[in-house]
Amino acid sequence: MAGVDPAALVEAISEAQAERLASRATLDNVPAPVKVDVAEIYAAIDSIGDVSAALPGHAPTRLEEQYEAIDLYVRYKQNPHEPDVSINPVG
Repeated sequence: MAGVDPAALVEAISEAQAERLASRATLDNVPAPVKVDVAEIYAAIDSIGDVSAALPGHAPTRLEEQYEAIDLYVRYKQNPHEPDVSINPVG
């Protein structure tokens, strides 16, 4: 290699290899997704009961505040007409 000192590249290569190993370790320790079937979801929903009746002041604006408080996010897919639902309760 004309004009390049190979020794100058050693530190950069070592850092890149260390980052790669750290990234691989992180990926290897990601927990497997939990599969839940439809019946389990319906059972969980049924066990909750009538949420709006149980909440004090269950007017639509109050429910909106509740949904914001638990960071409820629903994204509907056009095809096959399925929602992606996420919730991030605090506490």
